[in-house]
Amino acid sequence: MKYKWFAFNLIIFALVACTTNTATPAAPTPVPPTSTAAASPTDTPAPTVMPVATNTPAPTETPVPTSMPAACQLTATADTAIYQRPSTDANLFGTLPAGEMVAPTMRSDSGWLGFDPAVAQAANIGVFRLRWLPPDAAVIVTGACDALPLAPTIGAQTCYFMALSDAAVLDLPDSGGNLVTTIPAGGYAAVTGRSSSDWLRLDLADSSLALTGSGWLDPALANLNGPCDTLPDASP
Repeated sequence: MKYKWFAFNLIIFALVACTTNTATPAAPTPVPPTSTAAASPTDTPAPTVMPVATNTPAPTETPVPTSMPAACQLTATADTAIYQRPSTDANLFGTLPAGEMVAPTMRSDSGWLGFDPAVAQAANIGVFRLRWLPPDAAVIVTGACDALPLAPTIGAQTCYFMALSDAAVLDLPDSGGNLVTTIPAGGYAAVTGRSSSDWLRLDLADSSLALTGSGWLDPALANLNGPCDTLPDASP
């Protein structure tokens, strides 16, 4: 009886199960689309400029200053004769007292040393401003006296014309003569004679121009140095 009841219940359960509607699965809930933000363009970095290698110049060496030679100076150890020109045949100018010092600025090819005596001599120019001490003078020599410039050779007892401005030299002792040359300001020439009209005859070989021949100078331009009072008479 027990087994019949169990079988009956099983049949009932099966019938109920067959008549029960099968559940329809729920439709999936739609997922709203997610908006994707567009990526912002990134700035492209500017290209890095590479420095161009330049050749660095080698440092210039600073020249080592050379010491300048000491100025030539003479100090008299005894009273010493001073001459007008670099020769014992020239006229005496005076005496350099013992202990006195001078500073020569030129030398002769025979070893004389010339200095400016610091006295008024407005008309004298160039080498004619200097006074001279002989090579055997009683002096103490200091400084670079051997480096002094050489003076032009001038005669011990020669009269010289000194040009204060450009001076025309003519071929005749007359303003109508032809031009031979011009002695520039600062130049000089030996005077060898005087015409009856006082024109001066110049020796151009004994001059700052070192030319040959001679010429005539207007007496209005005369600026003389040396023994010029006893010039010989001269004519063309």
